[in-house]
Amino acid sequence: MNGPRGEAPGGQGETPAVRIKPIRPEEVRGEREIEIPEPVIDTFNALIRQNFRRGRDTIISAEDVVGVLVEKGFDRGEILDKKWLDVEDIYGDFGWDVAYESPDHSGLGHFTFTPSRIRDPR
Repeated sequence: MNGPRGEAPGGQGETPAVRIKPIRPEEVRGEREIEIPEPVIDTFNALIRQNFRRGRDTIISAEDVVGVLVEKGFDRGEILDKKWLDVEDIYGDFGWDVAYESPDHSGLGHFTFTPSRIRDPR
């Protein structure tokens, strides 16, 4: 391991510079594919339809999503542990800009779905 200012441990001189590049978003995304069950997407779709108002952002409470899924027989802990609410990339591929806001670490926040430019997801 290098010491301060790139010196080898024990001050034995400079070590060669390592050329490390920052990771690209698509590299991380490819590594972190999450399998989201169809009923989860169906629940988001239904809540988007229910809350959609033309010309405005569609806001959906994460607690509402979890509540519907629990009513369908899913376990709350499993939903959260398996990150089934991480739908930003999926919906982004289908023409939505999705932002998730959490009020703090004690509870669930909300999703804001904004239609973005139309693009073909294929």
